[in-house]
Amino acid sequence: MSALHSICQAVEPEDFYDLIIVGAGPHALAVAARLYEETPSSLYTDVEHQRLHWLRRYSTVPCRACAPPRVLVLDRLGGWMTQWDRQFKAYDIKHLRSPMFFHPDPRDLDSLVAYAEAEGRQAELVEINGVVGKELSKHCRKCRQKNKGKSAITRRQSLGVAVNERSRQDYFTPSTKLFRDFCDDVISRYRLENFVQQGTVTEVRYGHVHIKSEKHLSHDAFALTVEQNGQTVHFGSRALVLATGAGAIPSIPSVLNPTPKRNRATKHTQHTQHGPNSPLPQHEGYCHSSALVTKPFPQNVRTLAIIGGGLTSAQIVNLALKHGVKKVFLLCRSHLKVKPFDVDLDWLGKYQNVQKMAFWQEDDPEARVKQIRGARNGGSITPPYHKILKEHVKGGKLEILTETEIQAAAWDPKQKRWQLELMSKCTLPNHSGNMSLQVDYIVSATGSTMSIESLPFLQNLQASHPVGVVCGFPHITDDLQWNEEVPLFMVGGYAALQLGPGAFNLAGSREAAERIANRLNVLWKESVFAGASADADYRNAMEELVVGNRYAAFAEDITA
Repeated sequence: MSALHSICQAVEPEDFYDLIIVGAGPHALAVAARLYEETPSSLYTDVEHQRLHWLRRYSTVPCRACAPPRVLVLDRLGGWMTQWDRQFKAYDIKHLRSPMFFHPDPRDLDSLVAYAEAEGRQAELVEINGVVGKELSKHCRKCRQKNKGKSAITRRQSLGVAVNERSRQDYFTPSTKLFRDFCDDVISRYRLENFVQQGTVTEVRYGHVHIKSEKHLSHDAFALTVEQNGQTVHFGSRALVLATGAGAIPSIPSVLNPTPKRNRATKHTQHTQHGPNSPLPQHEGYCHSSALVTKPFPQNVRTLAIIGGGLTSAQIVNLALKHGVKKVFLLCRSHLKVKPFDVDLDWLGKYQNVQKMAFWQEDDPEARVKQIRGARNGGSITPPYHKILKEHVKGGKLEILTETEIQAAAWDPKQKRWQLELMSKCTLPNHSGNMSLQVDYIVSATGSTMSIESLPFLQNLQASHPVGVVCGFPHITDDLQWNEEVPLFMVGGYAALQLGPGAFNLAGSREAAERIANRLNVLWKESVFAGASADADYRNAMEELVVGNRYAAFAEDITA
């Protein structure tokens, strides 16, 4: 018997699911909610929604009962968006960076705006300045078109602003509490409260899974090994969605490289997904920004160096000064980039289809990676946080060293201080060329490494069903599926080769959920999920659940 057709696991009936989602963040919520939405905004217009709502409210035809799929959400912390909550609380984030139309609700693109208005919480919205503008008149456009030697950007701008005035209501940022309450409303509306179980997935295999009490010997499915409450539990699933973000692989400068501690019981280095010589997320004298989510802010720190030039670094600057740090040095490898979103506005405004068309027409995955990196252009901070940083600079509490790299770093365990040797092109007085800097602590706000090959729980799956990997991104199908034979779906950053630069954040959550739901519907029609769910009534109910029956609400009660 081949490896593909061998029995990879036997599971109890109650531990076998139609779908398991690994991760419980906003991307996972978007997928789960989309599966239970019968009339998604991607398929129905506002007029159709109103008509369907009226018919379902006043029609005497009873709805045909359908058996919903068995869905399980596994998260290492347990509970919807627990990691999201911790991160926003740890960094003291008051407002999101995303506009109002970035959210996990599949029912309506404007549902977050409607929720804020219905709850009377418009005061919690902050306008994103410098984005929305008025259209240019024909005369102004003709005058601009006469200019010679204009660049491609100028030619595009001659058509008008990227966002029209009529879209102004969408370009506000919600408060953290408003967005979280909105997500709770989505969870409650689709009855997803009890879907999440705490557990850490340690291994994923795909093959024949035996359900112990069934007559059928096995089904083509996933076998998951999960550490749950100190015990090893096995789950089976016909389909799997991976919504774990970057997989908690912090990107740390190699100059911060103490020897990783070894576990006496396993005799393996901790965080083996980083390699034996890679820096740890937290060590004496420094930590990665992700460690601040679970650990308290370092105490008795007077001088602090923060490495990075993204929004997280700006948030940690503000957080450190609130915790009593006297002096902060922000070390940026390039210039400090200030823009409202982490991608260029061209990917969000009315010209976004031009950017997406160029991206999707590119067949070379390496060229797509270049477009993704070009659109994101490294880390950036928002105008409000830039204003906060300038106030700290003016108060003498912050120094921003741009175009600066750490050449060497030495930790003195006795003095409890770092000696940093820097190479800087900064224009500040006495801060250019080679210079030395002494600080008490270092925070590396340098993001995470996208590397699907470094996720330990996917090692067996990659060995048995390999896929191409380009710069850490898996080369999956347009439906975000691992390949045509393995129904593993990716959301978040690991779907960037198919979704574009917006895949990393809330921008790509609804689009990813839509693609996955559509593909699941095709799999049901093709009877890929044969076996326990092969019953015709169950399968028809699943098709209605995933995509929705457009004409069900128009049925007439002929017996009346």
